[in-house]
Amino acid sequence: MDTKRLAELDRQIKAADEAFWADHARTAAAREAGENEGEVAQRAASMRAEALEEQVDILRTKRANVAAGLPEDLGITPPIDLAGVVERRIAAMSAVWEKNFAAHKASQMKALEEGLDKLGDAVKGYVDRSFAATSGALKYMGVHQKAMAYKQGSVVTDGGSAWCAVKDVPEGERPGASDGWQLMVKAGRDGRDAK
Repeated sequence: MDTKRLAELDRQIKAADEAFWADHARTAAAREAGENEGEVAQRAASMRAEALEEQVDILRTKRANVAAGLPEDLGITPPIDLAGVVERRIAAMSAVWEKNFAAHKASQMKALEEGLDKLGDAVKGYVDRSFAATSGALKYMGVHQKAMAYKQGSVVTDGGSAWCAVKDVPEGERPGASDGWQLMVKAGRDGRDAK
């Protein structure tokens, strides 16, 4: 019986076992704290735990073989690079997650861009209707006259309210009765002396 090898295996078993329980405690603490690890992180923690548990089992088998005077690796399958297997599986899951996230992000960005385009069109339409685009200034034309045509940007008064022509308005179209006019200032209430 090789006592040095037994002591080394005992040390390795203890280290692997401590790593397993430390990882388990860290995962449990994160869950208690309400941290949502996500599916990929949960799978990774589960695979780490399985790998550490398998490592402890292999070391215990080796120790039992050495204690019995048998070849150390008797009954143990060829060593597997468990860390590499775990890393590759985590990398594969991460790639799938990133691909799904990128697709979701792209669809959300497209919807956001479409919404912003619609909002921009609505604002532009409102601004175009509200202000005269031809000269950049409004021009007061006095009291509305039925027999007169008005250009976009013309401002008239009618019934005590001020109206702006948001497009060229043919003669006969009264403010408030067609879509060519935009109310600018609504008439106020009559004063106390008015009847």
